[in-house]
Amino acid sequence: TILNRTVEKARQAAECLGCGYDSLDRISYHLSEADIFIPALPHEAPVLNIDSIRKDAVIFDASYKKSHYREEASRLGIQFIEGEKWLLHQAVPAFRIFCSMEPDISVMEKSLSLSRSAENIALIGFMGSGKSTAGRLLAEMTGREFIDTDELIEKTSGSSISSIFRDHGEEHFRKLEEKAFQSLEGRKNLVISCGGGAVISLKNREFLKDNAITVWLYCGIRESLNRIPSGTRPLLDREDSAERAAEIFNSRKHIYAASCDLLVSSDRTEEETAEIIYEEIRLSV
Repeated sequence: TILNRTVEKARQAAECLGCGYDSLDRISYHLSEADIFIPALPHEAPVLNIDSIRKDAVIFDASYKKSHYREEASRLGIQFIEGEKWLLHQAVPAFRIFCSMEPDISVMEKSLSLSRSAENIALIGFMGSGKSTAGRLLAEMTGREFIDTDELIEKTSGSSISSIFRDHGEEHFRKLEEKAFQSLEGRKNLVISCGGGAVISLKNREFLKDNAITVWLYCGIRESLNRIPSGTRPLLDREDSAERAAEIFNSRKHIYAASCDLLVSSDRTEEETAEIIYEEIRLSV
């Protein structure tokens, strides 16, 4: 049975699933009959009165953001399954899809219990994934300073990224990129937009691990290419740019996965992407 504050929305969902529906106001009646209670309200919603729940029922919270119902379940002596379990076990097939790899579940379980400092937020991901625009918006939301490592390299070197690649090659650029990250050591309250290939460097990955909550903005190759102005990405300046982009992304995706604390799909507007990152960090970290 689906309960909703708006009965019409409950009815529409129930028709899709072939189940019953009712108003959320009648939760006390339904809890007395339910085997499993799945609260799926926003974190900010008022806590529901669940005193009528059966003593042999199970509470399976859909939220992994500091559940309101853990203490309620303990008070009532009800079995409680936290949202982190839900998060973990939907992440396993998602990881296979994103990375074409089999995840180590023990590592995933351990990562859920890690406490990380959110003094800095770093955005990683393939070129065109929206790191710069979403990063600026996120900096405004959180009152942080915005740093784009590509812009930092151009400022300190006096040359454009395209010129550096053309005149000195990728290896030279990567050394400048490492210096840009080193220059941020010890600074706080930053949102850092990292170049698409920044995670190739072990030194850069160590910096991210020690100094930031790192968010991988995952975007489809086609959408990424649509966002990239022609002639602005030296690594894609060739006729078979789509094939080359897929090749580069596939060589990096396991590094993105290993380097991030959060993965956020950026196949949406930059405003929506920034808002999702903000909410995830505010409630989960």
